[in-house]
Amino acid sequence: MPEGTVAAKELPRRTIGLSGSEKSIACIQRWLHECDSNHPTCRLGLVGDLIEAEPQMPTRVIDVVSFDGKKSPRLLETNGLRARYIAVSHSWGTVVKPYTTMKNIESLKERIDLENLPKTFYDSIYIARKLEVQYVWIDSICIIQDNHEDWEREAKIMGLVYEKAYLAISASESSGDHAGFLTPNPDVQMEVKLPYQSRSPAFDYLYLRNR
Repeated sequence: MPEGTVAAKELPRRTIGLSGSEKSIACIQRWLHECDSNHPTCRLGLVGDLIEAEPQMPTRVIDVVSFDGKKSPRLLETNGLRARYIAVSHSWGTVVKPYTTMKNIESLKERIDLENLPKTFYDSIYIARKLEVQYVWIDSICIIQDNHEDWEREAKIMGLVYEKAYLAISASESSGDHAGFLTPNPDVQMEVKLPYQSRSPAFDYLYLRNR
């Protein structure tokens, strides 16, 4: 339902929001702060061990470099570096184009061109910068796609990569990397309009749409 309506105020968790908006980013920040401050069990691993606040990062991560976006991100060999990072789960889509290869990996360590990134990857770096988390892990970029040995090694620890991440982004509703997951200007189709009587005298409507 649209934000600002009577129904939205009484059912706040069911509003249709703009996922890339400053308001949504602020909401994520509040949730993370709440989790950091009051949810100690969120830092427990699958076997009950405590995950460090700054765990050892995966073999490679994307360094966003600057939070203001004035500098280009780059691929970083972590060499045991410890820090918070965001891990991204995404749909590759029907057309899979290798991103990091043996041929271009050294150039990616110097600079990743944001304008040429698939939209899902671009959105992930945008979120990291807004949340001021310096490192992002995306398998397509952080694993060498044409190196079988690298894939074998990294695939074995992929579960730990997600487990130790400060935040995991699941772009599950995106049809592929090209589509992205943020919606700065969504075209929301209101298909069904139902009357809603709140506990106050105010009268409003609920809007239902397919997903």
